[in-house]
Amino acid sequence: VPVTPAQALRIRSDVADQASLDHDGRLSNLDGAMSASDWFRGRSILLVDDIVTTGATLGEAARAISSAGGEVVGFCTIAETILRNQAGNQK
Repeated sequence: VPVTPAQALRIRSDVADQASLDHDGRLSNLDGAMSASDWFRGRSILLVDDIVTTGATLGEAARAISSAGGEVVGFCTIAETILRNQAGNQK
């Protein structure tokens, strides 16, 4: 399976640690923070992440890849975090 070369997708600005941020804070924190190289131009991409909490990282990665001329066709994660307010509603 072909994989992305190192440095093809990177964070281009300082971002805060996402752990203490709520959904809107995470979106704002990552807004415009990633850049993608020309390697993505004309390629169909499957994004892979270890864990998804709010989707902010995947969303920003997709935005950067699209801006570089790539097409994100899907994503795959290993796990999903249950947010505290959601977990409380599930008891």
